[in-house]
Parts: sequence; structure tokens; C-alpha cells
Amino acid sequence: MILHSLQLTPFLLLLAATSLHADSVSVSSRFDFNFDDANVAAVLPAAVLPAASIDGRSLAAGPAPTLQPPFEPCSPKPICPNTPRTGYAPDGSCNNLVDGGRGSVNRPYRRLISPAYSDGRNSPRRATNGNELPSPRLISTSMAGSMASSTTASSIMPFWGQYIVHDIANTPSTTRTPGVNCRCDRPDRDCINIQIPRNDVQF
Repeated sequence: MILHSLQLTPFLLLLAATSLHADSVSVSSRFDFNFDDANVAAVLPAAVLPAASIDGRSLAAGPAPTLQPPFEPCSPKPICPNTPRTGYAPDGSCNNLVDGGRGSVNRPYRRLISPAYSDGRNSPRRATNGNELPSPRLISTSMAGSMASSTTASSIMPFWGQYIVHDIANTPSTTRTPGVNCRCDRPDRDCINIQIPRNDVQF
């Protein structure tokens, strides 16, 4: 049996990054992430918390991606061979035997929940009371704490994380010519500055 190298890479990186045991506990407890309701409520105002279920539907019931004129799919649906391949394609095309376009590059993701842009089009969403959302940096440091090292993860774990993140985030993007200069004092409308808390342990 021949295995494609990309099939083994995530698994090998995961093994190298973490010490796996039969009695492994959840990621949140292994890495001291405190995602309990009390901790979340202490960081996020009440106006933010209901946003995930603002339409009364579960997270898995989000709308399928739709493309309306003049928008078109980023790439045509791949033409898959009749004979199954021995390995997965790096670009994800034809890896799904039912629909060769699913999971391939330049395809839209299905939303978990309905969009909630503050202007109805593309600006960052706000809390249900109209206020700005908390700083992502504040949320990260409040949830994860200030732990600087771990006894259960090796130095290769960040690379495994980057592998996964880049695979998910490597979606098409557009840039205005000649680009945007994102400044802290006068942010462009296409820039989203992240406020750093005054008591941030690192900055």
C-alpha cells in the first residue's frame, strides 16, 4: 500500500508535538485553557455572548455559501478521473469521491452562523448593543493566561499549528492597488487594528 506523504504529515507532526496517552484529557485542560462559562462571561460582555445563537439556530445550521451575479466561483469545478488515485491531491481537488470540488482550493466555506457585518456588507461586526467587540488580544490572554512553556508539547507544535492554520486560512484575498498602509493612528477602512490592553504581559 502506497501512502501519499501529505496523508502522514499532520499525524506525525501531532505525535511529535504532543505526548499522547490512552487516558489523554481534553485540549483545554492539557494546555490550561479556561473556557468555562464563568471565565468567558468575565471577559465578554453580555451583549456579545448571545451573538453565536442570535438567530436561534445551532452552529451547524448556517447557510450554505451562495454566489449571486456578478460573482462567480473562484475556480471551476475540477474534472476528476474515473479511476481513484492512490493518494490525496495537495490542492484538495477530487479528494471527495462524491463531490470532487468539496475541500478543494478556491471554494467557498460553509458558514457556521449567518453573517453579522455592522454595515450589512463587510465591516467588522459589533455587539448586539452596537458597541465594539472586545480586543481579540484581551480575549486570548484572558482565556489562555500567561503560560509561557508547556511540559506536554515540544517546540515542533507551533509548526504543526501553522500547517493547520495556513491550510484553513489560505483563501483568496484581494488587495487594492498599490496596497494598503495600515497605520495605528489613522487606520484605513480595509485595516482592522487590534487594541493591546495596557496591562498586557508581553507588550
